Amino acid sequence: MSLLIKTSDNSYNIYVDEYINKNFYSYINELNKGQKFILCYPKNLKFHISKIISNLKSFGINILSLEIRDGEENKNFSNLKNLTQALIKMNCQRDSILISIGGGTTGDIIGFLASVYMRGIKYINVPTTLLSMVDSSVGGKTAINSNDVKNIIGTFHQPCGVFISTSFLDTLNTNHIRSGLGEIIKYGFIQNPILLSLICENYDCIIQLKNKDLIKNIILESCKSKKIFVEKDVKDRNFRNILNFGHTLGHIIEIKYQAQNISHGEAILNGIYLSVKLSYKKGIMNESVYKSILDKFNLLKIEYTYKLNPSDLENIKSDKKSKNNNIRFVLLEDIGKPILVDNIELDELKEVI
Repeated sequence: MSLLIKTSDNSYNIYVDEYINKNFYSYINELNKGQKFILCYPKNLKFHISKIISNLKSFGINILSLEIRDGEENKNFSNLKNLTQALIKMNCQRDSILISIGGGTTGDIIGFLASVYMRGIKYINVPTTLLSMVDSSVGGKTAINSNDVKNIIGTFHQPCGVFISTSFLDTLNTNHIRSGLGEIIKYGFIQNPILLSLICENYDCIIQLKNKDLIKNIILESCKSKKIFVEKDVKDRNFRNILNFGHTLGHIIEIKYQAQNISHGEAILNGIYLSVKLSYKKGIMNESVYKSILDKFNLLKIEYTYKLNPSDLENIKSDKKSKNNNIRFVLLEDIGKPILVDNIELDELKEVI
């Protein structure tokens, strides 16, 4: 399975397979002109890395490895500085290519590193979590955090290829799979009602990874949904903002409960719950649709379990989607009918939370 992403920056393919296979190795062999490839990975993936390095060396690839610290707490300038120094010590040049193997935070860090090192070098993304497969690996957003604001410093830097191997999911627990479903469910609500119905009908099967073909299909459909927004609005100026559904409050929840190890997907599901509630309270969504969505929430086990207080909303106007000091929200009229609203009042949010 493959999908072509076309942007004004560059075009690249997303490959969806069960294992890292000939598509990955053949692609790197095609890129190989004797330059350095740096395979960047977190410690927990060390077992997988040795085999990949061995296979790449068999092709005559000049491959180096760089173990990194991942996780939201390491998306910062200090870690970026350490990684930059590591590349300098490796004598990496402008033709060097980074290979990011890991979850969303690994992709964020390495993508950002690739975008600023020598004013931009190529990188390949190999996402290993369901969340990163369907979200952060597609679209070229890279970022680090600062002052307790998530992804406030970042760039748009498209990968030159994305290779999704569903076999990595076998090592993850159900909480990680649930986290990935948060973004997939979002696509269902804003753009793909058929995908949403598929998840509702097969929720337990998906969570338990019982059907690999179904998983691959859901991943590909999710990437197709994101492709629509990325290709129309690569720099996230307007239309792509719709992908922020559930994220404005979801990011605040994620930061607040970071010490409790809340996953990104679970935070977004809480944010989706609040966004639907706000849509109904503002009269954008009628009661019939609201009740129908609540039924789907029950099927998908979506609840508002991570509570916010009014004081938690103090930094909301620093959200990247806000304009002219107004809070921009993605709300729903119906499933598949999102709208951007620029005039949300802080008091309205306080009532919802």
